[in-house]
Amino acid sequence: MWGVVRRVCAKNLARGQVQAHPAPGVLGNFLKRLVNAAVLGLAGLTFFLVPFRGKTLFRHSVAVFTSQPAREAGAAIADASRQVASTVQSEVNRAVAESGDKPPPKEPHPEATPSSSAAPRRGAGDTEQIR
Repeated sequence: MWGVVRRVCAKNLARGQVQAHPAPGVLGNFLKRLVNAAVLGLAGLTFFLVPFRGKTLFRHSVAVFTSQPAREAGAAIADASRQVASTVQSEVNRAVAESGDKPPPKEPHPEATPSSSAAPRRGAGDTEQIR
């Protein structure tokens, strides 16, 4: 049955008798986003309100991240990142100090470049393909 309906609609569209919808995927996209929002909302409610062995998943997460090993790991990561930051800063300062002695590189003069007859230059706007 649906095959017949599709063929009739296709014939009518081809003849110009029926106007096609300007944005056929709008309703589908809206419904998809609505379902995704509902699933996200249910997951959020589950995370904060549904107990699992006496605690919600949120309370379990808080207990894990506030434990003594987690605090020690966080302190170790903070120390390592400070050490890396100080190393990077000293390397950058050293590179800047060394480059201060040298003048910046100069652009070559137009006379020093090869003549334009030797090889044609291609700009960003050229659409010709290189073979």
